[in-house]
This record gives sequence, structure tokens and C-alpha cells, in this order.
Amino acid sequence: MPKIDSIATNAVIDSVQSVEKLQPIVIHDKINKTVEKSVKPTEDAIQFVSHNIDNSIPALLILGLIVIGVGLFVAFKVLTNYIAPYLKSHYKIKRPYLMLYRIKAITWSVFTVFSFYQLVSSHILLGIGMTFFIALLGVYFWKDFFTGIYIKFEGRLGVNDIVSINNKKGKISQFYARNLELKNENDEVFIIPYHKLLESTVSKQLNKGEERSRIITVTIPKDSSYNTVKAIEKLLHHCPWIYSHKPSSVKKISETEFSISIYAADNFTFEKVEDFLKSHIKSNVQD
Repeated sequence: MPKIDSIATNAVIDSVQSVEKLQPIVIHDKINKTVEKSVKPTEDAIQFVSHNIDNSIPALLILGLIVIGVGLFVAFKVLTNYIAPYLKSHYKIKRPYLMLYRIKAITWSVFTVFSFYQLVSSHILLGIGMTFFIALLGVYFWKDFFTGIYIKFEGRLGVNDIVSINNKKGKISQFYARNLELKNENDEVFIIPYHKLLESTVSKQLNKGEERSRIITVTIPKDSSYNTVKAIEKLLHHCPWIYSHKPSSVKKISETEFSISIYAADNFTFEKVEDFLKSHIKSNVQD
């Protein structure tokens, strides 16, 4: 019978040999250390301001914006003084200056917003300075300024138009940033802020040759060959006093009455159109 000590010894040897045959186990241990530091809100704000103040003023950004602004100014100056007159004279474009102003207003608005955002976000002192400058100009300045952009963008009023505003009648001689200038026959000059145009009724005298519209109501007997909308439209097509590039419209009000909307140059021309219609309608009454 084997001895107990020899059995135990063999078991220990076998276990040691089996352990030696196993692959070594490598354990990686990483300890993350988190340090929390509480900062008071006032100290945090002071650190933020001091950090932004210590940064140098973005000279390259300011220089780039100035270059872009000067480039836009020169480009629009060339378009206004040379390109627009050429388009008006050679291609018969009626209102090139209005189209150019609309493009200019949109372009400058986008450039202004972009520049303001870049300057404010780049340096806190620039942001404070620009905000103070905008507030310093006041509400009334911006009220007139943006109203003037809207009026000029719409294009209903122009230089040399004869208008009546708040019982002041005269010719528009100049548009400014905040107001327009009226000059009457006695060489009196009136300065009208733009916001006044929105608060009052403005009457405009049409210039010679400028298109006018009028609605004429005519009575046509039932037995007339012109007692249809198509017949009247065909008659208007042959009328020499109506602008051919402006389509006239005809509406039937009742069995014998028709409403005709026409475009002509002046009141004398409207009378000619009305006489033309009445004479042809009268001569074509069926017996």
C-alpha cells in the first residue's frame, strides 16, 4: 500500500507542472483620477473676459472685410455710372437703376450681417463697441434708414417725380439715408423723413409719357356685333391710341354694360380711346 506522504507529494508535483503549462495572465489596470474644482460664476466671467481681452485684435479679419467692402463699393459705382446707362440706351431697359439698387441693397445687407457676426464673435471688445455704436445712433435713425431702403427698393418713387406729402408739393430732387428732399416752384426745399411717408397719404403726378391706366365703362346694345368680350378685345387690338405692350382687359358687367381697363399716355389719349370705341360701337348697331 503506498504511503500517504508520497501520494501528496506526487499531487503537488502534478499541480505545479499543470500550472507551468498554462499561459501567463497579464492584467492591465488604469486608474483615472478626476479632480473637481469649483469656480464661482463671477470668477468664471472675469476669466472669460480677460482671456478675450488678452487676445489680439483680428487685424487680418478687419483688413479683409475692408477690402471686400471697398471692392463692392467700386463695383457698384462702375455699374451705376457705366453699365446701367449702357443697358438703358442700347437694350432699351426701362428701369436699370431700380434693378441695380435692389441688387445693391441685398448685397450690402448680407455683407453687413456677415461682417457684424465675424467681428462680434472674434473679439469681445469689438462686439461691445459695435453694439454701443448701433445703440448710439438711436431708434429714429434706424426707423428712417430701413424705411428709406424699403421705399427705394419698392421703386414707386424716383428722382424728378412730382409728389404731394402732407400738403407739401414739389419735385423729388434727392434721396438721402434718412430723408428725401422736395423742391417746389419757388425754390423752397422740404426735408421729409422717410417714416412720414408711411404715416401720410402720398400723391404722385405722373410724368409725361409715363403709362397710365383707366377703367372705361361703355354701354353696348344687345343687337350690336360688339356685344361680346372677344369682339371688344379685337376692337381694342386695332385701336392706335392704346399701348400694345400692355394688355387691356374687358369684363362684362351686365347684358349691355362692359368694363374696359386700358393703358395710355395721358388724359387726352384716354379721350381718344373712348371716342374710338363709341364711334365703332355706334356704327355697328344692327338694324
